[in-house]
Amino acid sequence: METCIMNELQMETGIMNELQMETGIMNELQMETGIMNELQMESGIMNELQMESGIMNELQMETGIMNKLQMDTGIMNELQMEAGIMNELQMETLQMETCIMNELQMEPGIMNELQMETGIMNELQMETGIMNELQMETGIMNELQMESGIMNELQMETGIMNKLQMETGIMNELQMESGIMNELQMETGIMNELQMENGIMNELQMETGIMNELQMDTGIMNELQMETFTDGDWYHE
Repeated sequence: METCIMNELQMETGIMNELQMETGIMNELQMETGIMNELQMESGIMNELQMESGIMNELQMETGIMNKLQMDTGIMNELQMEAGIMNELQMETLQMETCIMNELQMEPGIMNELQMETGIMNELQMETGIMNELQMETGIMNELQMESGIMNELQMETGIMNKLQMETGIMNELQMESGIMNELQMETGIMNELQMENGIMNELQMETGIMNELQMDTGIMNELQMETFTDGDWYHE
């Protein structure tokens, strides 16, 4: 964390080897293994998977799975829930003391601590009653459990993110059969399928017009872009 915002998202296992932040916010999401070699964002918002407004400031994982996933804009606007879902999923300080998301703090009181005791998201607590175990008392994100030490279930009973399960210790419904997210399915029409046919995010589709290929054309998530919901390309090298 050289810039206080995910300077590098490294993957020692060959998955997302480097997700660098040269602008102070994820400047490059590089994959040295040929998996998502570069997911660049040149618009200045989610510059390379960036958000400049104060959402998910830094989410790191040094175990070879998403070292840092950051959002500095308080947006997730196009990766956003304008209905008040993840409207404020703010993270102004995410420290990695255990080498994997030791603390993902929310100074506004949202996601106060996201601790990693098992080496991978053990607890994501919410002291404000928003996202309690990553719970949403409003009916959004009911539970984000971790039975295996890796997000066991991130359920959405409101029709947004129905289940993000992890039974294998690595995202089962957001699963990694090849060691890389195999499927993140959404039955409600938001994130219908984030499939991995190659063991690499092959398609993160949004049939409702949100995250079409996990895209944003307005400069928010440029290659991981949204707003016009048109297809962007995952850069591979």
